[in-house]
Amino acid sequence: MNTLLISATTITGLAAVAFLINRRHSPVVESKLAGLWMNQERTMRILIYTMGSFITGELVWSSYPNAARPGSNVFRDLRVDSHGNVRGMFIDPLTREQMPLELKVRNTGLSLHLMSEKDRQERTETWFPVKP
Repeated sequence: MNTLLISATTITGLAAVAFLINRRHSPVVESKLAGLWMNQERTMRILIYTMGSFITGELVWSSYPNAARPGSNVFRDLRVDSHGNVRGMFIDPLTREQMPLELKVRNTGLSLHLMSEKDRQERTETWFPVKP
């Protein structure tokens, strides 16, 4: 019984430490992500913002007539891990395919690493902040 109590206490303590480490990275990364972004081809713009404990992004504008409507989610359930990496789902505005996403904040913009589950192809996209 004491072993079980110690194990439960240890697990609770480790979970608290992991939460605090995550919260240390999270506000910094969230503040760098928040805003209006455009893709490298300058054919789409998305707005990234925090909603509760998740980071989300929605399409604001696209030059493609068959793209998802403005306001459609492009990023879903993004979370910052203990290393400051952002993971979640990307919803392609053109094909509507959902794929796992790893996003990294760089000095020049965002680097999106995507894995298409349909054809098992990986791709990387770069997005840049829209200057006012």
